[in-house]
Amino acid sequence: MRIIAGAIRNPVAIGVTVLLISLFGVLSVRANTTIQVLGRMGRVGLLHRRRERRTVESLVRRLSIRTASIEQPVQFLSGGNQQKVSLTRPFLRGDVRVILAEEPTQGVDVAARFDIYDALREKAREGVATIVKSSDPLELAGLCDRVVVMSRGRIVDEIHRDDLGERRIVEAIVRSGAARATTDQAGSA
Repeated sequence: MRIIAGAIRNPVAIGVTVLLISLFGVLSVRANTTIQVLGRMGRVGLLHRRRERRTVESLVRRLSIRTASIEQPVQFLSGGNQQKVSLTRPFLRGDVRVILAEEPTQGVDVAARFDIYDALREKAREGVATIVKSSDPLELAGLCDRVVVMSRGRIVDEIHRDDLGERRIVEAIVRSGAARATTDQAGSA
């Protein structure tokens, strides 16, 4: 089965959180965290700032987001902390069934990487399906229960938990590249 990103008109409405959703750089950590759940932060259209602050401060501690203040614009955070701010959204929304994480730790420091892994695992333990697209075999081996290796839009290998390891993932990638090269050569002959 092939799913095209544009086929999902409103992923939030069906309980899907996409972690590559852009943050609003000029807005604060607080605003970026609660933007999808503002209706739950107040009553009759009025926002309860104290409740919002307590909720965000709790998530900042829980996800180890390093920020001077929850009012700091996210554009001034490190890449890892920006990624962790985007992870606050599935923690606030109670209806999340699927998290799609594309390269969740690309360009982040080691400490932030492990914080992100912990957060994704926590959501998985809560029953949230977590789909990770990553070019890092070590990350996939450490984070996933199953890895699907794809080449040119086709599944070329599926590796289950018992066989899952960095070496096995790399072997599947290399095999798919070798098979593709053979096919290309046969097609041009």
